[in-house]
Amino acid sequence: MTIDRPGGRDLKQLTDTVLKNSPDGEPRELIEVALSIIARDAEKGDSVTAAYTNHLTSFYGQSPPNGSANLNRRFADDIRKGDMDGGERAKSAHDILQAHARARLEISNPEYLDNP
Repeated sequence: MTIDRPGGRDLKQLTDTVLKNSPDGEPRELIEVALSIIARDAEKGDSVTAAYTNHLTSFYGQSPPNGSANLNRRFADDIRKGDMDGGERAKSAHDILQAHARARLEISNPEYLDNP
C-alpha cells in the first residue's frame, strides 16, 4: 500500500487517458515526464515506502495493525496536535520527514535536488 499520491499506477492511467484523447504530438513533453516518474516509482517506490514505514515503526517502537497508513495517520495527527514541537522528538520527526521528502523527490523530480 502506497501512502503517496499520485503513484506510478495513477500516473500510468493518466498518461494512457491523455494519449488516447489527444491529437498526435501535443502532450509529448508531459507524457515523457510522467513516464519518467512512473519508471522511477516502479524502481524505487516500494523501497521508499518501506523505509518510511520502518522509520515510523522505530520512532513509535511498534507497528500498528494496519501498517503504514495508520502509522502515517498517527504521525500526522501527532504533528497537528503539537506533539513534535520541541526536544529530541521534534528532531527525530524532522529527520524522518526530511529523509522521506528527499526520497520522494528522487522519484518525482530528481533534478530539483541537483539545483540547490
